[in-house]
Amino acid sequence: MPFSTVLSRRSSLRPGSKGDQSRVIHPGRKKCPLPAELLDRIISLVLANDQSQSFSIIAPFSLASYQFRQVALRRWFSIFKISSVAAFTNLCWVDGLYSWVRQLLCSSSVLLPDPSKLSCFRNLESVTIDCWLIGQGKQLQVLKRILPPIPSTITVLKLTALSRIDAATLRLIGGTFPRLETLELSCAERLDYNCCLDCFEDSASCIIYAPIPRLYSTVAVLGEAFASALEPLASLEHLFLGVLLSEDDLGCSLPDPDFDGHERPALDMDAIREKETLAAAVIRERVPSLRSITWGSPVHVGMRGTDHRSERVVLG
Repeated sequence: MPFSTVLSRRSSLRPGSKGDQSRVIHPGRKKCPLPAELLDRIISLVLANDQSQSFSIIAPFSLASYQFRQVALRRWFSIFKISSVAAFTNLCWVDGLYSWVRQLLCSSSVLLPDPSKLSCFRNLESVTIDCWLIGQGKQLQVLKRILPPIPSTITVLKLTALSRIDAATLRLIGGTFPRLETLELSCAERLDYNCCLDCFEDSASCIIYAPIPRLYSTVAVLGEAFASALEPLASLEHLFLGVLLSEDDLGCSLPDPDFDGHERPALDMDAIREKETLAAAVIRERVPSLRSITWGSPVHVGMRGTDHRSERVVLG
């Protein structure tokens, strides 16, 4: 037998060649892909345990196969956090994005250029908007522009760093999102504790954190106005209104001497809690589905950068 014939026969048995029976695909043998539910659970656990929240953590999943990529992207974009107009515009081109997003977190400035895009997020459940850059005079105007395009089926709405919380804002929300179960509004994030008492008072003058008597003469009047505005929200269960129900000046009520070295009188917390309970009862009469209401707490240096949330009023 010629040497070339022997060599040809041997080469035909190399791994991966046609003569290699280990590579023969049997017609009766089917692929067994992992269930999509299991992949979704695995990726959810990976993201839950990752503190960096970097896309690189799921990059290997997205490169493995089309199925892995779809599950990884769907889970990653379920929480859509956007910090710039450019990022919002570019990511909206991602195929499937509009159906994947369940929670949207962004600032009002990101949405203002083209709020109509919000109507495309048909599966949205929760929306959080930072309103820091909206002034008092334009707050309602801006909210009327960016809120209506959001799908009316959302169940959670959070607006932070507002300049004021009033009946007009609540009326807009009540008429736009009838299925809300959780509503949180706050403005204390704008208070500046980082410098001196003058800077704090300047920041406090730019918001209305204590609306009595500046906007409403009494707590009963405030309660009635808020209750009327919230009445359309038949499914509302948890409400946070970040306003302080006190008639004292904010600067004078700072309970520590960090700014000027002088002690200031402490607020009457019992009186504040009494007002909170009264206002909550008035609102509950119009919105019987409510299970809890939380109000804003007295200002304090230790609460810088927070929404100043007080103790929750649980409704029976």
